[in-house]
Amino acid sequence: MNKIMLILVAAAVFAGAGLLQATPFSEQNVYLDSSNTAASEMEAINKIVQPDQKGFPITGTVAGCGNLRLRLWPWGIVQDTFASGTSINVLGVSGEFYYVEVNGQKGYMHKNYVSIPNAPASGDAPYYPGDTRSGGYLPLAEGISTSKSGASRATSTDTSTRSSSTTTSTSVSGGNEPSSHTQSAPTGQAINSKSPDFNKWLDDAVAKYASQWAFPDVTNKYGKKVSKEEFMKAIIYIESSGVHRNSSGKLTTSYCGAMGFMQLMPNTARGLGVDATDPAQNLLGGAKYFKEVFSSRYVGKKSGLDKLVMAGCAYNMGPYSTKLAGSFADMVKARTGAVGYGLKVKMCLGIALTDLERTYVKEKMAGSRSVDAYADQLYSYSHGLGA
Repeated sequence: MNKIMLILVAAAVFAGAGLLQATPFSEQNVYLDSSNTAASEMEAINKIVQPDQKGFPITGTVAGCGNLRLRLWPWGIVQDTFASGTSINVLGVSGEFYYVEVNGQKGYMHKNYVSIPNAPASGDAPYYPGDTRSGGYLPLAEGISTSKSGASRATSTDTSTRSSSTTTSTSVSGGNEPSSHTQSAPTGQAINSKSPDFNKWLDDAVAKYASQWAFPDVTNKYGKKVSKEEFMKAIIYIESSGVHRNSSGKLTTSYCGAMGFMQLMPNTARGLGVDATDPAQNLLGGAKYFKEVFSSRYVGKKSGLDKLVMAGCAYNMGPYSTKLAGSFADMVKARTGAVGYGLKVKMCLGIALTDLERTYVKEKMAGSRSVDAYADQLYSYSHGLGA
């Protein structure tokens, strides 16, 4: 039977609190049977890495890069790559890396390219030890120590920001509405949903264009009528996590060039007559684009909840995609088109999911969390924008 050998270095001495000490180390060879599941392999590795999982899981997004590597351990073997904009479940942190789950795979992604509420991706290129820049890896012990050394040298306050923010999230109990999850105050050149002018920018955009949307009348599971402002916030959260520029002043830009709060493509922005790099104009452009979306060939013929959700899908896919011809229920059943995007719209707005939708979320989106916990988190974060 084939075996793969991972050279793991485990700590021989642990602090009273269970933290890994820098020394002394004892080297040991850990053999993993290739027939074991990926989950078993990850469990064995994590016994050595010991990621801090307090305050997790939370929802994150790959950001500020073309494709981000998912590694088996910090600076470890590359398992896969995921494009900017990919939604991930952040399960913990170790040094420079987040412990994450994405599309059923668990591993480690560099924090500089992962946005979580209150801690947007810096997008700054890290120091790449050895040949890791070109896809190489460090042995486990060296990867852990290098990652922790890199984190201690960093001037970013990502970890402390994340720790303080996670204590404010509130889940639903007994059908009550979750409280809004607010972002931290902007620092440096950051422009985000906590910037002093964000609400003014949003209000101006809604006032100028939303009256032309043919917006449907929809009530969510909490008995609240969905407003145009809430719909805009949902799209902003899904697109950029409410971050226009990060703490270094870097514009939130996807791997394909979409920019800012509402991730406007350059050509789309030009057609709308806005400067996508300007936060106020970015929101104006997004609101103006929805005028076209709500009156487009397929979305314009729909009504009620289906119109609302498919408008979100159309924003993601383009309003003239033939995949918008049917209902959202058809899209979910076929598992084609922007299913995940539409489901995020529903959860951000507090709209109850069907049994089929809950199955999809459980299998494809929620990771280790329950469907309800995941939905509540999206609702809380979306409604926290601008608060």
